[in-house]
Amino acid sequence: MAINESTSIYRALINARVGEYIIDDYIGSRHHAAIYLAHSSHFQAHGILNIFGLTESTAGSLEMRLKEARKAALIHHPSVASIGNPCSAKIDFQGSIKSVFYLPMQCPHGTCQEMPPFKDRPLYNGDLSSMISLLDGLNEIHNHDIVHGDIRPSNILLFDDDTHEGCTILRITGFGLANALSLGEFDCASNYDNDNIALAFAAPERFHQGLSTKSDIYSMGASLFYMITGTLPITPADPENISFQAWRLAHEEGQRPDASVENAYCPPELAMLLRRMMSARAEERPQLDECKKQLQAIRLSTKQSLMSRLRSISINAPEDFSANFDQYAAGEKRAEPDIR
Repeated sequence: MAINESTSIYRALINARVGEYIIDDYIGSRHHAAIYLAHSSHFQAHGILNIFGLTESTAGSLEMRLKEARKAALIHHPSVASIGNPCSAKIDFQGSIKSVFYLPMQCPHGTCQEMPPFKDRPLYNGDLSSMISLLDGLNEIHNHDIVHGDIRPSNILLFDDDTHEGCTILRITGFGLANALSLGEFDCASNYDNDNIALAFAAPERFHQGLSTKSDIYSMGASLFYMITGTLPITPADPENISFQAWRLAHEEGQRPDASVENAYCPPELAMLLRRMMSARAEERPQLDECKKQLQAIRLSTKQSLMSRLRSISINAPEDFSANFDQYAAGEKRAEPDIR
């Protein structure tokens, strides 16, 4: 990232203390939150700090952010990254003392990374289970009267949790943009312009009005499409024109992609579900409960098909095939020859 005047202002806080945290690096800023990589000064824990109040103009708007943060801290779900309770602090920023609050997001066990797309390989039972859990996690966020507002692959991280041996978990993170439903509309262009990664996964209505749960469903569908295919679901008609308006037209008028064309291993039923989730009209998108039920049916059908094909392998089957059949069916072990 090139250090321009605006980023250098925020980078001035590197090595500063905010509450019990020491800031290590500046990640970015979004919707009145400055986002930093930090570590605790009291114990060995690294995490991300969303600091609100550095640029807020009124106490009222800061209070709304604090209210939202308290809601987010109440979310406890295996597919939602843990968020700490919001804390207040005073920071010397640009020559004056700022009253801010910060929202810590930690990964105290193991490591995390962006989920790599699983193109050109079968979708295993575990892959579909992860998708179902992500939908359930998003539903839990909505149940707390919060719209995430920034669902995209870079905000769905793969955690290697050393509290569960050999377990990797997809978790929704990136609450820097999340807004309480009561906050109403906000200026989408000012928050998304020149951020093409975010624009690629934004629902059409996001370009005109405030957040909604249906917007999150659209963005989740687009993110799952990317995970399955490794390609962006929708792009502007002219690759040279990546303006805010070009992205808006692409999401409003562009043809909805077929994941089974991009990845031959994607079941047609799943490809159709993703297209419905990415419907241009919000009212045509399915509810999360319906999405979960369809994915559960797809998972069952896929598992039965895979089990049938695995049982057909009698030549060159691994010696441990019978003893570890469930692991092979879940995709945790591979059988030779490759199952296509």
